Amino acid sequence: MKTKNLFTRLDVASREAWVLPALIAGLNLLLGRVTAQTFTTLHRFTTVGNYCVSTTCFLTNSDGANPMAGLILSGNTLYGTAYEGGSGGGGTVFAINADGTGFMTLHSFTAGGYNSLGYHTNSDGAYPLDGLILSGNTLYGTAYAGGSGGNGTVFSLLLPLPPAEQINGLITLVQGLGLPSGTANSLIVKLQAAASALDRGNLQAACGNLGAFLNEVNAQTGKKLMAAQADLLIAEATRIRAVLGCS
Repeated sequence: MKTKNLFTRLDVASREAWVLPALIAGLNLLLGRVTAQTFTTLHRFTTVGNYCVSTTCFLTNSDGANPMAGLILSGNTLYGTAYEGGSGGGGTVFAINADGTGFMTLHSFTAGGYNSLGYHTNSDGAYPLDGLILSGNTLYGTAYAGGSGGNGTVFSLLLPLPPAEQINGLITLVQGLGLPSGTANSLIVKLQAAASALDRGNLQAACGNLGAFLNEVNAQTGKKLMAAQADLLIAEATRIRAVLGCS
């Protein structure tokens, strides 16, 4: 009988010796999955300066400051508002890719002034507090202050075409200029490479391909390209590079 009890105790101990470490390992795995995280700062709003009207000063910068509202996501692009900052100090509407690249200030609310009642007035509104709504290619939102009466505005903002679509538009432009086939094909290949780089999320390569396109246009001006044609292509490619934030 004692021998039977001894074997029972040994069997239990053996199971405990295996089960307990397994439970601990499983618990650690679960805790690791719950607590492990990766925090990424997608954009840091730039330092503000002061723009003063009479005795009142506004916080100004290029991208906005003190965002109050949440973001909306469309495709790979986040849209939001910043309560202050921007060129006029009345806040901004901005877009940024979900991976933190391609930040763009879509609108800076103007500075304006103050009416006899002390309300901040301007043409477009100021200090957007709430989030945006996206319908089709148009953003809708509200601004807390500003407007002709100083009591805020409801606004809409038509979004620019995505850069890849703008590059495709430039390809169509090249095709419509009636250039010699070799020249046209060479230019189009560079633009297609830029669009492909954007699809892969490689902004640097896209900027480089657009730069190569500009170099070829400059080299062919007065040869295969008339000055007016070259000016048109240069202006459009330069604009797209600015949209992308190419240096």
